[in-house]
Amino acid sequence: MPPKPADLWRAFAAVMTGAVLASCYPPSRSGEAAYLALVPLIVLSRFSSVRQSFLWGWVCGLVTWLWTLTWLLRLSQTGGALPVVLLGWLALSAYCALYTAAFAAVSSRLHLALGLSGGSSQMGRANATVRTVAMVVLLPLVWAGLEYLRSTLLTGFPWNHLAVTQVRNLAAIQLAEWGGVYAVSAVILTLNAGVAMTVSDGLRGFTPRRRFHVELALALALCGAAWSWGAARSRAARAVSGPGDPVVRVAVVQPAIPQLEKWDEGAAEDVFERVGAQSDLAAAMRPDLLVWPETAVPGVLPSDPPSRAFVERYATSGVPVLAGALEVEPAGPDAWSCWNSSFLFNTNGAIAARYRKVHLVPFGEYIPLDRVIPALQRLSPLGISCLPGTEMTVFALPASAPPDASTGAMARFSSLICFEDAFPALARLAVRRGARFLVNQTNDAWFDGSSGARQHMHQCVFRCIENRVQAVRASNTGITCFIDRNGAVSELAAGGAAGATAAGFAIYGVSAVGPRPAPTRYTRLGDAGFALPCGLLAAALLVWTAWPALSAWRRRAAAA
Repeated sequence: MPPKPADLWRAFAAVMTGAVLASCYPPSRSGEAAYLALVPLIVLSRFSSVRQSFLWGWVCGLVTWLWTLTWLLRLSQTGGALPVVLLGWLALSAYCALYTAAFAAVSSRLHLALGLSGGSSQMGRANATVRTVAMVVLLPLVWAGLEYLRSTLLTGFPWNHLAVTQVRNLAAIQLAEWGGVYAVSAVILTLNAGVAMTVSDGLRGFTPRRRFHVELALALALCGAAWSWGAARSRAARAVSGPGDPVVRVAVVQPAIPQLEKWDEGAAEDVFERVGAQSDLAAAMRPDLLVWPETAVPGVLPSDPPSRAFVERYATSGVPVLAGALEVEPAGPDAWSCWNSSFLFNTNGAIAARYRKVHLVPFGEYIPLDRVIPALQRLSPLGISCLPGTEMTVFALPASAPPDASTGAMARFSSLICFEDAFPALARLAVRRGARFLVNQTNDAWFDGSSGARQHMHQCVFRCIENRVQAVRASNTGITCFIDRNGAVSELAAGGAAGATAAGFAIYGVSAVGPRPAPTRYTRLGDAGFALPCGLLAAALLVWTAWPALSAWRRRAAAA
């Protein structure tokens, strides 16, 4: 039986929305399209049932996530079994697509309840403006709420929010200081909703004569106001520090060690040589801090003598070293405890402080339920599951040029290891505890040759704006860079695979001493100020949307 024309246009709208939205993220860079990308899906939801909207919304989300998460497939070339990698890629994409499906279903239900769907006219045309404006207000809040739920439920996957499409548009993303990455997503969705309501009004014949479209004007005004405010706020944030202010000179090293060599015991000497080659050049510039990437040291710290001696070689030369390494301690007969850690070595060669990674990557650094079924630990890529740390560490080191030498001003910072910089709450916690800048130590060699490293860096941009702090990123391969308080990025090398996989180092001046700026609204309130209320609203509307179907299922079950 051939498909109906209505199903064909729904399929086209869903796939087109998914494809256009996917093009807004690396490796493509069509971020401007995000302001219209979701228009077809919203129009589809207005002319479809809740069930149809959910199914086609899931197809839309699947197209987006399958394309934007293709970098996961690189794991099959860096040690992962191809069937497991494929299964993980498909499962994660299908899971994330459920949130797009939920958005489409809620949109359809709201259209129906407001008398705006299909051929419905039970509420008349007199209140068309009020109802369409209501949709322009509600849909952005629902989208932001669903992004928040995806970022927190089941340990969270806070990746590629709609806001992340705008990393090159600094004026558009400054609103993150107020409501986090979710507030920026809501503004982008507002324009999508305004255009969609205007277009679908015309398709439905809801406005037989020309009228002023308040919903579209409202959306345009909100976007314009957000951009204008963002441009002004960006200038104000840039004025916080001037060229004469004291800075901490942070050297970051990108050793460019292929992933398959990092865990090869026979390649340990080569790893030391690669890290040392760039560290020698960086240390000669006499920085205040030398930063190595995640697990840059091939042995475990602090117990492995060659690894400990290698770090002390640089620390005792007068440069404190922040070194990423695995940390292993005995936990009983034939049992070990393992952490993914970062160690700060002072100029005496002693460990001044350490940070154990708090938020571990499931199926990468640990296997869920492995404490209940210890045999599952053998499935971990490391052969043993890591334990999570219990607190955020704030490191401190003497600043090279304090405002007043008699005060002994200390530069305070925190490390976020690997994908921890994608979690807003962790960066906010570090800043609230006194960190003046952030350090991201990561190893993106798992995904060499893909868009994964650039997508990863884009997440960190928002942590800087949300808290108005600077960040330096030290990556084994990937994007080693400096990010200022406005989200502007200065990379170690120009973009592209060659720069991302080349060895090198850079020294960045970080403003981390002197008077501390007032905390931002996001630093003070976190997600409670915007994202959490949106999440509760989205959850409530989702239950309301699903309730008729659940009630019908219960009646059929009772009748059977």
